[in-house]
Formats: sequence, structure tokens, C-alpha cells
Amino acid sequence: MVAGKDTHVASTPEAEPANPDAWLQVTPAAAELGVTVATLYRWMRNGTLPYTRNGKGRLIQRRALLEVPGRKQRQAADMDAAVERMVREAIESGLLPSNPPPSSLMRAARILRGEPYRADA
Repeated sequence: MVAGKDTHVASTPEAEPANPDAWLQVTPAAAELGVTVATLYRWMRNGTLPYTRNGKGRLIQRRALLEVPGRKQRQAADMDAAVERMVREAIESGLLPSNPPPSSLMRAARILRGEPYRADA
């Protein structure tokens, strides 16, 4: 992190439905992606994220947020971390044995990701 730079992760509640054609200011856009405002500005500066100027501010179309490279990988990593946390909590509370079989963990991960799960897979 660079001293003096804005490094907080933006968090703004979403009041309207997720319209892909909506234009967002920088802080709400950063909150939707789960990144810092500084990261969003860096992406705009290096051309990763298209934007338009609105006076002194910048606007980003929500559709562009869906196309940010690496977004799916970050979402998968977040999901994996959530699964690990839930398994750890289940073990600590006695809902799972201390050494659960891998098939149970894989089934839980698939269900949480919304993937189809077949017992014979």
C-alpha cells in the first residue's frame, strides 16, 4: 500500500435492482466488485475498466464491471474461502468429524457454488 492513498474497501448499499445498463459512480462500483477505490482508479487509468467522465467525476457502466478480467477467479477464491470457513465451523461445533471424507467436502463445495452434484461423480 502506498502511504497517503485511499485504501479502504468501498461499501455502499444497493438501493435499486442490478440494471446492467445503469451508470455507477466510483465508490458504488468498487463496492460491487469488492475492491478498493484505488484499485478501480488504477484499472481505469490502465484501460482495464472503461468509464466516462461526468464533470470532475467518473461513471462506470455496470455491464463493464461484469467483464473485468479476473472477476470470476476472485469470486471462486471467495467461495472457496467461505467453504473452508464453514467446514471449520462445522468441525468445531461437532457437526462434522474432525477429519471429514473428501467426498463430503466436495459435495458441500458444489452445492454452495450452485453446481449440479451427482452422488456417483
